[in-house]
Amino acid sequence: MKNFSALLFVTLFISCGADWSYEGENAPQKWGEIKEEYKFCKIGYNQSPIDVDFKKKLTEEDKAKKPELKFSYSDSTLYLEGDKMLFDRKDFIELRKRQYFLNKITFHHPSEHYSNSVQQVLEMQIFHKSDSEQIIILSVFVKIGKENSEINNLISLFESSNRSLETKINFLKIINLKDEMFFYEGSLTTPPCTEGIKWFISKTPIEMSKDQINKIIKLVLHEKSNARPLQEFHPELY
Repeated sequence: MKNFSALLFVTLFISCGADWSYEGENAPQKWGEIKEEYKFCKIGYNQSPIDVDFKKKLTEEDKAKKPELKFSYSDSTLYLEGDKMLFDRKDFIELRKRQYFLNKITFHHPSEHYSNSVQQVLEMQIFHKSDSEQIIILSVFVKIGKENSEINNLISLFESSNRSLETKINFLKIINLKDEMFFYEGSLTTPPCTEGIKWFISKTPIEMSKDQINKIIKLVLHEKSNARPLQEFHPELY
């Protein structure tokens, strides 16, 4: 196993917490009542996910206010250790001269965010975290279409029983960084539903084959569905 310096542990295997779930007695509607740490799931004002309105035409003033992201992505070598994925700490995005390093990836089925009231089959959320623990999440919708060859590297890693197996992934080959993006400040979509999270939602879904999507749901999610219901959006804040 290679010795990576300053590696970040990345959990891709998403399952419910010990005291919360997506259905039953501890379903999303009850998260805020489970314990004090989860109170924002109930009383928070800027909660996620939301229904994104991409039809609204932006004024020049709106465009001037919209923060710009600068991407510094490359081929990242990664491997599994147990249920963790290790990334080297070199890929990052930059917002207002602050660097946010690639931190983790989660998948949600069906998509948590909606686009103009349409829900997609899958949503990939790419987390980035700054040295001061601030979080930016780049959200990408996934629809059924042609096979995405770059995603095969990730799936092969999940399928392998060889925990020393390494692979590479380059998000520049997966997502369109020039795509229109919707920005808002929301929250984590799982307890403790912490607010102050900067979301960038990419408008155009990427494609994966039905087989690839099914494998991700089976190998990664371990849930029939792991999408939090839509939350109320407050456009007056923007």
